[in-house]
Amino acid sequence: MILCNDKGAIISSFLKSHQKIIKDVLDVEVNVFEFGGNHLPGSNGITNNHGCCIHPLSTDENVDVVSDYLKVHVDLSTINRGIPYLGSGAIVNDTTGIFGLLSTGPELMRLTNVLHL
Repeated sequence: MILCNDKGAIISSFLKSHQKIIKDVLDVEVNVFEFGGNHLPGSNGITNNHGCCIHPLSTDENVDVVSDYLKVHVDLSTINRGIPYLGSGAIVNDTTGIFGLLSTGPELMRLTNVLHL
């Protein structure tokens, strides 16, 4: 339900009433924004302080908004042979990541290039 790095956070509208608490805990600007056709930004993307990959059906406008909120380069990708919900198949930080076993070479190349891993 939350897509965040050290520069910003995007939360689901389901968490709108908790926006101030999330801001205080994470100590970053918190924005309510949904993209990729559902209410779960944390499932629709993965991010670190170097980059972000989001749901492949996101629009150019979505990419721009996510980039503005998280202050990183954003690109589209999938994981585990075409799964659009990146948060379901990867965990990343600024230096490494764990990716689903079914992830293809092209998916891993895109993810590691965008996230600078």
